[in-house]
Amino acid sequence: MSRIEVILRPAALVAHSGLLLWSYWQRVRGRPKPATAPPWTPVVLDTSHLRMFRGVVTAAMPPTAKRGLTQADKAESRSSAERQQYRRLLPTREGLGQMAGVMGSLLLLLASGSGLGAPVLAAFVQEESHRQVEVHAVASSPSDATRVASSADTLHALETIRRQYALPALAVVVVKDGRICDRAALGVRKVGDSTPVTINDLFHIGSCTKAMTATLAALLIEEGKLRWDTAIAEVFPELKGSMDRQYETVTVEQLLTHRGGCPNKPPPNAWKRAWKQKGTPAEQRREFIGAVLAQPPEAAPGTKMIYSNQGYSVIGAMLERVAGESWEDLITRRLFTPLSMSSAGFGPPGTPGKVDQPWGHKRKDSVERGLERDRPSRAGRESRGGIGGVHEAGDWDRFEARLAVARPDQVDNPPAIGPGGGVHCTLEDLARFTAMHLEGERGGGLLRPETFRRLHSPPPGFDYACGWRSVHCDWARGQALTHDGSNTAWYVVMWLAPEIRLSVVVGTNMGGSDASKGCDEVAGAMIRKWLTQPRQEE
Repeated sequence: MSRIEVILRPAALVAHSGLLLWSYWQRVRGRPKPATAPPWTPVVLDTSHLRMFRGVVTAAMPPTAKRGLTQADKAESRSSAERQQYRRLLPTREGLGQMAGVMGSLLLLLASGSGLGAPVLAAFVQEESHRQVEVHAVASSPSDATRVASSADTLHALETIRRQYALPALAVVVVKDGRICDRAALGVRKVGDSTPVTINDLFHIGSCTKAMTATLAALLIEEGKLRWDTAIAEVFPELKGSMDRQYETVTVEQLLTHRGGCPNKPPPNAWKRAWKQKGTPAEQRREFIGAVLAQPPEAAPGTKMIYSNQGYSVIGAMLERVAGESWEDLITRRLFTPLSMSSAGFGPPGTPGKVDQPWGHKRKDSVERGLERDRPSRAGRESRGGIGGVHEAGDWDRFEARLAVARPDQVDNPPAIGPGGGVHCTLEDLARFTAMHLEGERGGGLLRPETFRRLHSPPPGFDYACGWRSVHCDWARGQALTHDGSNTAWYVVMWLAPEIRLSVVVGTNMGGSDASKGCDEVAGAMIRKWLTQPRQEE
């Protein structure tokens, strides 16, 4: 905030407070309120134009707003005498509201004159700069009261866990019954810089991209451009002779479920060339998969689940060939745009060298790559009572010392493996994607219910479906879908319970085992919290 703003904002608040006091005094004395309210007078937002996820959730006003409209309608239909009695109560109610505004203004002014002023004013500016996203949150929340209460304990849980694992930032978004019911973010965008993270910031989602690529493949399958059993050699006939013969009959579905025999680690020479990033992303992928498919499979296709970014690069290249456009353009046009995921992009978030978005971080004592974990994260596998319990914050000096050794970074893996882990977006946009999959088998979203069902169903004897791990959880009342992702400098995890219409997405701008453990605990805490909440009104 500039110095001028620091001076002008308190002055504006003083003027606003004076006007509120004057208006209240006029009402107490029985004088009418001026016919024309000043332009800065707060107004009631009209949320009728707001919509959440296209094809998934229809717009709905908060229940409190609905009840308010119902009461107003009832008041309008009363007799004349009753109306007069009803109106006599309004000045008192408005007066109380105005006095509350005065107290809030004075509190902000007092804070601005003390040591608390900077964070209070910074929070005020941050809230104002993201007003549009807040409007969407209000339209999708169960009620204002619930939302305030949820934010308080969610922020406490996030801060406790952030300190425990020494993470730069943590963020979470929860969807229940088709609505965003909880969301919070805290911490800093970059270690060594005080710029706070916001709920509207971009997070690199790593291998959570795989579920998006699988959804994109399903869209083209429904259009007849691909089949679940389309083989690699059908799409790339020119590779016959240079491609290992075992790969020729590997199908789309085998690649999406990591059963195509593609290796867990790329061929060293192909990986080295991928980092040079010569040509367009589509050209880089085509060269990369040619080198991968020239080598023998790591296992006989169809016999073993081998987690492979390389396999998703092959899928991405197949989609590019049949659609005639790059994977980046295709997924933007066919998935991100219809779901209103306007924040979605590729590679590291933000401008190189600037702190206009969060930076990723790495720490030497925390090197586990979350995207290659063989089993689902702990958050959803434990019993309800043992899901990621929140511990008390550790020693502050230890937290500061561990955080200080985190190395900020703005790098990402090369575009050659983008279809397996190259997307960034806000967690709220990621929640839009999870909401579509929550409702998909009920007939909501961009695909037919049977197509969603196939995406969510692993082959017999396996637990990995198409871009999702499928696990049975008592708390989910059956199937839970999950995936995590990390490019080693970020970490994001998704948990979906379609039967109870609940999803949780958690992210941090740190890679490694501390990041995965911290996000697991946040996911567990949110699952535990929202399992106990009553079902939300549509």
